[in-house]
Amino acid sequence: MINNTNPATNSIPATLNDLLVKLKILSMIERGKKINMGSMSFTDSNSWVGALTRSLSGEGRKGLMLHLNQIIQQAIGAINEYQTTEFCVLIVNHLSQAKIGIQNLTTTYQSDPSIVAQIEVCLSNIDLQLDKNRSLLEGHKPQIKTIHHNREFALFGGDNPSKQNILQPTFEYNVQKKQQNKRDFPLLGGKEPQAKQTIIQEINTSNNT
Repeated sequence: MINNTNPATNSIPATLNDLLVKLKILSMIERGKKINMGSMSFTDSNSWVGALTRSLSGEGRKGLMLHLNQIIQQAIGAINEYQTTEFCVLIVNHLSQAKIGIQNLTTTYQSDPSIVAQIEVCLSNIDLQLDKNRSLLEGHKPQIKTIHHNREFALFGGDNPSKQNILQPTFEYNVQKKQQNKRDFPLLGGKEPQAKQTIIQEINTSNNT
């Protein structure tokens, strides 16, 4: 557990600093590389010199997973502990970057299904934390739910849908009336019969003059 003695300070606490360094190193793991957790260094997976060095220093796959899970658990604990401080953003983003390097280990150990499975479970644990703190990730764009009234309710002048129930009967009547007039009185441009009588009267008056 990381001791958060002064959450208001702008200086990263020493224990948290060590955790961030470990996460940063994990993010540097490349495909085909193995990490020596004791020295936090890298060796080529197909190098016999690297294999000998790892063997002499007690490095192995079991130790790798033990250290990986330990670091991830420390990161999760730090996120919870520093949730209300400016340091939480750092932790979440360092964890996100570390995920990339840890993913590369699945390629390095692809011939060992057991290790690959353990790494993938570790990645799932990371994803859970990133999903819960997605708003803190760099480049994250919050999803703002908007209702485009002007587009969806253009016939009502962009009014709120609650007004639709009031306007709908009148609107539907007007639409149906216009459609009926255009169908029944096409020669009059869709005008109603009253307009027809007016037009006929105007024509007769013109002929009489």
